[in-house]
Amino acid sequence: MQVPLLSDYREIGPYHSDTLDSQGFIHCSTLWQVIRVADALYRNQRGLVLLCVEPEKSKHSYDTKVPRGRKSTPRICGPLNIEAVVRVVSFDPGKDIRFGFPRGVANSR
Repeated sequence: MQVPLLSDYREIGPYHSDTLDSQGFIHCSTLWQVIRVADALYRNQRGLVLLCVEPEKSKHSYDTKVPRGRKSTPRICGPLNIEAVVRVVSFDPGKDIRFGFPRGVANSR
């Protein structure tokens, strides 16, 4: 899953994150990593969406291997083609500025 701004996702064509240019891949999160990552990087930001991705539909490799000693977070090694996005879910923090699973996401896979 990726947490872009809604305005970024609405762009026509494949999704590009800032890390695609700087690091060569798009950072993703597993279902169980999303809340921790969102709270750490996007606290109190509004207008976000979760892109639920099926890796096998991606035109670029979906890599889950990382160098020894680093936490494993999946990544897509190229722009994310829209066909790989199977669900888009609004993702705003709660009143306490922390994130929780949007309704239905935890049961979607």
